[in-house]
Amino acid sequence: MARTVAQYHATTSADIQTAVDAALAALTNPTIRGLKINVRNLQRRIGREYNVLLTYDTGGSALATPFHMKLFEYATPEALLTALQAYISGNSYFFAAPFLYVIDDTVHTPLYGAMLLYNTTTGASANFTPLNP
Repeated sequence: MARTVAQYHATTSADIQTAVDAALAALTNPTIRGLKINVRNLQRRIGREYNVLLTYDTGGSALATPFHMKLFEYATPEALLTALQAYISGNSYFFAAPFLYVIDDTVHTPLYGAMLLYNTTTGASANFTPLNP
């Protein structure tokens, strides 16, 4: 079993989801140890910078489907919580609590975000063991 730490960068939420999902799809038997996100606004012309840090071990149980990362971003905390509640109520395959973040600066209106990790394979929870819950 080998422990790996991988980092992914993008300038849009769609691009970071694509990059992380592609990396997760390549893992056939991972044990996910951690998934963290950092988002910051750069200069107005450049936009945002999304950074995701994925930590995993190889050698876990084989999975029929890969893990996926899902991001939510809304203008208000209430809208974010409503969307999260609707998603979580309709999807029982997510792992751990959502990781919440705020994109804030003096130029733009703040955005409130959340990241979820999910997998539709029955028993995939055996492949999610966070190092620091």
